[in-house]
Amino acid sequence: MKKLGFVFFLFLFVQLDLVSQSFYFGPKGGLTIGTQRWEAYSTRRPLLNIHADLFIESYSPEKKGSFYGQLGYHTRGSSIRFINTLNLNSLTQGYSFNNLSLILGVKSPVQVAGRSYPSYFYSVGIRGEYTLFTNLEEFLGTVNANFFPLDQFVRKFMYGINISGGILFDKREFVQPFIEFSLQPDLSPQYDQYFDITTTNPWTGQPQIIRANKIRNVSFEVSFAVKFLRKVIYE
Repeated sequence: MKKLGFVFFLFLFVQLDLVSQSFYFGPKGGLTIGTQRWEAYSTRRPLLNIHADLFIESYSPEKKGSFYGQLGYHTRGSSIRFINTLNLNSLTQGYSFNNLSLILGVKSPVQVAGRSYPSYFYSVGIRGEYTLFTNLEEFLGTVNANFFPLDQFVRKFMYGINISGGILFDKREFVQPFIEFSLQPDLSPQYDQYFDITTTNPWTGQPQIIRANKIRNVSFEVSFAVKFLRKVIYE
């Protein structure tokens, strides 16, 4: 909790510094391709979902680097396919971790000789997240329950990094649309079950072990956004 409070204070400090001068702001949203690294089970499939953010970015008349912060809703997770050995029917089930995400970072333009627009940029940042809710309770009491994590081992607070690159399409000063591609790996686990749990298989009635497990998210996102310039002119 203290770590998240410190990050929030830093984000607020950046915002207060920006509002005293010119800055960009705007919405951002798009597609999230979620994957996960499980220590106990290796076969994972992607989980497709959407995300939405609000961002703020410092303004540089010389088109140099800038600082940015963004706050938004992101769904992390993965899916798994089960095959019924009796009739060979398959079922794909996905489980999601719905997080509030805060990113602070730096952004830099990429200079291309002889071309002004479209222009390119890259950014790096630190990411802190708080887990709002999951869908794990949906799978309790099902035949596949032994493969699913349990809510009591979900970590509410976690952190990671953000690496992005994108294309800015318009040279207008006050309204600029862009597309951004982001890789967001976790550094801390989203889920940390540090011991085995014995439960009952709902079909066979026999004991079933849920093995100790750690889960880290690795998400790839494609975002469509537009940034607006709030320009302060000193007289």
